[in-house]
Amino acid sequence: IDAAAMLGAIAGQDADDPTAAQVPVPDYVAELERGVRGVRIGIDKRRIDSGADADMACVANSAAEAFARLGAHVCEVTCPPLDDIARDAVTLCATEAAVTHEETYPSRATEYGSVLTALIENGRSVGGITLAKVVERRAAFSGRLAALFRDIDLLLLPAMNEAAPTIESLATRVADPESRVGRIRFTAPFDMSGSPCLTLPGGVTASGLPVGFQLIGRH
Repeated sequence: IDAAAMLGAIAGQDADDPTAAQVPVPDYVAELERGVRGVRIGIDKRRIDSGADADMACVANSAAEAFARLGAHVCEVTCPPLDDIARDAVTLCATEAAVTHEETYPSRATEYGSVLTALIENGRSVGGITLAKVVERRAAFSGRLAALFRDIDLLLLPAMNEAAPTIESLATRVADPESRVGRIRFTAPFDMSGSPCLTLPGGVTASGLPVGFQLIGRH
């Protein structure tokens, strides 16, 4: 309820933010109290099975079953492909990082760590044609996703492709581009589409690592 009240305070028109949505703000607290009965929730089991490990697939399927017991209408859907748009998100993130740090990089490059340095250097090397193609693919993905929401109210997916990774396991994969795409395939695409997402805890694995799922909504 606290989150719903906060959303009501920050949603809608804002004279100081020209990018804010110019739409009426519903009573989110009242909507929350009505629960999920009748809400249409889509789940792409094929995309989950091919992109997440058994723990994350289990938490997503268990969440879908729980919502169904609470009265939601759960159905299988086909989400637009995620990996290519996740790769584009990395490219866009790199270019935005280069812009954000242009006052201090490369003039103070020695003060940066190796991971952020690599990201910024990647962004500084992105050409205009490459960036224009990223923008074009971003718009296409957003359009396909918006079409999906004609038939559902929420999309249910895992929060990650695996349970929370340890620092040790990340250290061996931090420079691997495909490993990075795997970690963000269920989140970065919806940053690209500007979709509202809610990540919720979904329990723990047999080894005690936390797992979660997310609900993605329409604009």
